[in-house]
Amino acid sequence: MTGHAPTSKNMSRLLRRSTNRNALPWLLGAPAFVVVVFLSYLMLRPDPASSQFYRAQKLQAAGQSESSLRLYSLIVSSLPNSSFAPLSLQQQGEILTGMARRSGDASEYREAVAAYARLASEYSSHSLAGEALLAAGSLAANNLRDGKTAAGFYQTLLKNYPGNPDYVSEAVLRLGRIFLQGGAGVQAQNYFARVLKEYSRFPDRCAEAQYQTGVTSETLLKNKAQARAAYEATIKKWPRSVWAASAKERLGMLLYSGSNDNRPSRRVLLEIGPLPETGKSDSRLSALKIILAARGLEASESVLRGWSLLPFRAGFAPENPSRILDDDENFETIAANAGLVFSRKNSDNAAEALNDLRNELDAGHAPLVAIDGWVLVVGYDSSRDEIFTQKPGAERETWAAKEFAIRWRKESDLSFLTFYVAGENVRAVQQSKPEPSAAPDLISPVYLYKLPALSLTNAHRRALRRAAGLMNRTREDGVLLNLEALRELSKELETLAVAPDSPVPSPEPIPEAAATEENGSTPVAAPTPIPPAPDNSALLEQRKKRWKNLRRWFDAPLKNWIETRRDAAAFLEIAGNDLNDSRLQRAAAELREAMVSLQNAGTLIPSANAFDENEDEARTQLEAAAREISAAYEAEKRATTIMAAF
Repeated sequence: MTGHAPTSKNMSRLLRRSTNRNALPWLLGAPAFVVVVFLSYLMLRPDPASSQFYRAQKLQAAGQSESSLRLYSLIVSSLPNSSFAPLSLQQQGEILTGMARRSGDASEYREAVAAYARLASEYSSHSLAGEALLAAGSLAANNLRDGKTAAGFYQTLLKNYPGNPDYVSEAVLRLGRIFLQGGAGVQAQNYFARVLKEYSRFPDRCAEAQYQTGVTSETLLKNKAQARAAYEATIKKWPRSVWAASAKERLGMLLYSGSNDNRPSRRVLLEIGPLPETGKSDSRLSALKIILAARGLEASESVLRGWSLLPFRAGFAPENPSRILDDDENFETIAANAGLVFSRKNSDNAAEALNDLRNELDAGHAPLVAIDGWVLVVGYDSSRDEIFTQKPGAERETWAAKEFAIRWRKESDLSFLTFYVAGENVRAVQQSKPEPSAAPDLISPVYLYKLPALSLTNAHRRALRRAAGLMNRTREDGVLLNLEALRELSKELETLAVAPDSPVPSPEPIPEAAATEENGSTPVAAPTPIPPAPDNSALLEQRKKRWKNLRRWFDAPLKNWIETRRDAAAFLEIAGNDLNDSRLQRAAAELREAMVSLQNAGTLIPSANAFDENEDEARTQLEAAAREISAAYEAEKRATTIMAAF
């Protein structure tokens, strides 16, 4: 069949027919295509918060915590729907937690908790929400000591993630700890039992739950039989866990504290190196030197004086300028800055005193008693009824307990000081081959404690922060302190250097036209009397008296002030070397500059009777002394600003 080429008229007809057939499907498919393209665009376009987030990470990695925090906060506030918002909250929590651990500032811990809580609340479906609840609960419980708030986070975790055994088992275990710390024994036992029953796939958590069951029975429920069974189960089922070691320790103490007639023997020793010689002084400062050395800190006199904060404590009593602030050992302040807390225990009964001493050793504490000066009690052996002590130096002595108690009572009362770090949990290590006891049929378990070393760096930083706070304190018991005292002294000297004002008033003008008398004569106007110059003698006498009184500060109190700042500068130099921070060298230089200014002021001041001898010269000298006191104030202020940065 022969075909014919279509004419233009036929072609037009074919095109119209084809268009009519295909137009409707194409028009119907167009919106779907546009939607697909638009969604693809949304999926592929970059998140506007990404560049800010990565910039914040770079700042964080470079140690610029404050700047990175601001960027993370900006992302959360301005782009809350971004996928980087929950990540930013998580980073905020981590940064604030690190800052809080370095500074010990509770407000930073609270800010970290708030960041984690916001992440868990506003982004509850995010994969980080569960971890955020755990982190918030941990900070609230362990760092803020707020068990109620921590329990709320853990209960939220149980509610939001019932099908996540990892989260639930950890939350249940932590709730048990909170109730244990809060003294609610039954509730604590219920949570620990739930961990053991439902979450055997988590052996570490089960080991802790079993151990904490024993602690709860022993300390809260007072059921030693249950406690013993729980400790033994921990040792048997999880022998390689850290909780087995803790269980052995508590089991030994539990058995030791049983009946006196038939108790297992026990030997406890603290591993202590040689102690520094302190002489035979029974002062508490000597005791502190011993315990610091036992903790790895042999501090010089300059360092101890710096930690006492006495070099940063000087003043001026306006009502009694000759007064010098008390200068005692400040034992408590040194201990606190070193990171220690302490308690004093005493008893009238020798048996009770010895038992208290052993209890402190069982807890890994180091008691000090006064026998021919301070000695450190470093252990005991219950089977031999012996006490072990260590004197300054490396000498150790073994005492029969009765002989020790007699000597103890003879030289002092039955009291002792015990030092420890708040929140520290020192664990004993049981020797694998215990020594045989005096009784051949018994074996004495030997427990060795190694006291963790104190941080010299942390001690310096604590002292510096507190010293800066003390320098900025304005008054104490009617005495102006430090910067405020220098400011007030400078003002008083400036006031005394200014002569009392004595302006002479101008006379009243005589009227140009005077009224006539009745007889027509013009009266003679009486001259307007010029008032006498004001009598400033009373004010001058008052200032003379004030100067005689104030001058007494420039004797012993000024000398004491200069001595304190000399000690402060010495401490700052040592701390600067230990911390490898040149800023403290500058602070030391500022304090020495203040000392020079104070010494100059002391040489410039006039005598007590200078106003009677040569008033103008006295005022000139006081003005110069005021400038030197003001210069000392500025130098000490600069040093304080540097210390506050630590």
